[in-house]
Formats: sequence, C-alpha cells, structure tokens
Amino acid sequence: MRRPLLNFFRFLTILLLIAGGTWLWMYWQQRNLSSASSELAINLTQEVLTRNSATPLLAIEHPRLLAGWNAEGFQSYIGLIPQRLGTLQALTSISGGITVLPVPFLNREIEANYSIGADFSEAAVICQITLIYQNGRWLVADFVIESPLMSD
Repeated sequence: MRRPLLNFFRFLTILLLIAGGTWLWMYWQQRNLSSASSELAINLTQEVLTRNSATPLLAIEHPRLLAGWNAEGFQSYIGLIPQRLGTLQALTSISGGITVLPVPFLNREIEANYSIGADFSEAAVICQITLIYQNGRWLVADFVIESPLMSD
C-alpha cells in the first residue's frame, strides 16, 4: 500500500517540477521577447519617421509587409511623411506587446503589435507596427501611419 502511494507522490512531484519549470521559461521568454520587440518597434519607428525612408523596414521585412504593395510603392508612402505631416517632433507614447505567449514545443508564430504616438509639426499621428518572431529574430509584418493626412 505504501509503495503505490510513494510512486504517486514522486510522479506528482516530477509533474509539478516540469510544470513550474515550463511556466518559468515562458515568463522569462515573454519578458525577453517583449523587451526586444518594443525596443525594436521604437527604434524602427524613430528611424523611419526621421529619415523618411522605408529602408529600415525593408531590411527586416516579413512577406506580409509588402502584401498589396511593391517596395517602390511602400517607399513612396513613407516618402509622403514630410510633405503631409512635416518634421517629427517626438515619439510620445507606446502601447501594445506580444499577442501570443511563447509556449515551448508549439510551433506558433509570436506576434507583437504596437501603437506608437508621434507628434509632427503639422499633426499628431499613431503609427501601428506589427512584428513577427521567426527563426530567432523579429521581422516587420506591418507599418501604418494612422492619420487622415496620410490617407489617399
């Protein structure tokens, strides 16, 4: 009678250690990925809006980035920034983060979505940037400037 009970408690202990270790790994992984993605989102947005060039985005593009665009059309869209919005004054806010938890052994794409507020000399806008984590690096899947002045 004692032997089955002892084996049950050993099994339960091992199961709890595995579950706890997995949870700690997921927490650590999410913190690292979240920190890296938000830093990249801010740096890319700052560089694109300051240089008025899509080159930083295109350098690490995910195939979704140019869906419905070609590289020249996307560059032209980014090139409209100084004409319609003026010069970048400051990035004012960031919100968002990772939308899928990094679970070990599941082969899911990890996506991070950010809304970044930016003040220009002619208007305040929100920049939406989506990053996808693939093969150990973040790729840009979407970049949109939400402003009536950029619509057309």
